[in-house]
Amino acid sequence: MNMNRNKSPETFDPNPVRNEDMVFYYSREHRLARASETVRGLNAAAGKKKGFFSVLTTNKSQGFLLISIVVMSAMIMMVSIFLKGDTAEFGGNRVAFSAFRFQGSSYLALKKTAPKKGGAYTGAVNIAISPAPDSKDAAVSVVTRTVFFSLEIEEEFRMMLPFESDEILVLAEVPGEDGRELKQFKVKVQ
Repeated sequence: MNMNRNKSPETFDPNPVRNEDMVFYYSREHRLARASETVRGLNAAAGKKKGFFSVLTTNKSQGFLLISIVVMSAMIMMVSIFLKGDTAEFGGNRVAFSAFRFQGSSYLALKKTAPKKGGAYTGAVNIAISPAPDSKDAAVSVVTRTVFFSLEIEEEFRMMLPFESDEILVLAEVPGEDGRELKQFKVKVQ
């Protein structure tokens, strides 16, 4: 039986229970007072902010992982600093030479890295290659090659050498504003 029929529409309330009338009996302090010591410790620790290193070293395995990452990063930096290899600034480009043997032949690799802002040399680069003077193959004549630097940021050129040697001498030339720019490299064959 509906008791609200006789009431006027102004007094009709579809939701007779209001939020002001509700009473909540939840008390966090009361709940934590009855909890075990472990739960209270976890609750106290949850409110504290952890530092960067304390998060990374919460247990031994994470600590060892952090130490190994730091050690490997330091080793990579040391290798890159001390073993620069045969690199030089050449015509505004960073040029690196390396030599290697593959299936009985020797190869010379030239890797050019241009600056991102531009302004580096583009065009022909003349390269003269010969065995190092103290090499047993010193009687072999000089081999010349020409490569062309383009506008690409990174380029790599590989040249097959007609001789075998443990060390080669490379002379590279680019025309410059004051004539020509020459660089000499001594490259060990890997």
